[in-house]
Amino acid sequence: GANMDNVVKTTVHLADLKDFQAFNSVYKEFFSPPFPVRTTVGSQLLGILVEIDVIAEIQ
Repeated sequence: GANMDNVVKTTVHLADLKDFQAFNSVYKEFFSPPFPVRTTVGSQLLGILVEIDVIAEIQ
């Protein structure tokens, strides 16, 4: 099985980039250093506030 330590990259879509600081605080509760590579973008998500895609490596 996989866990959060297996995540190597995340792509985060925020409906409003003004929420970045709050999102970043919560993100750090789930991921620890060294953090996975992350791209964060503003997106029109049709009623969704946050979407996160991850790539994980399992050996």
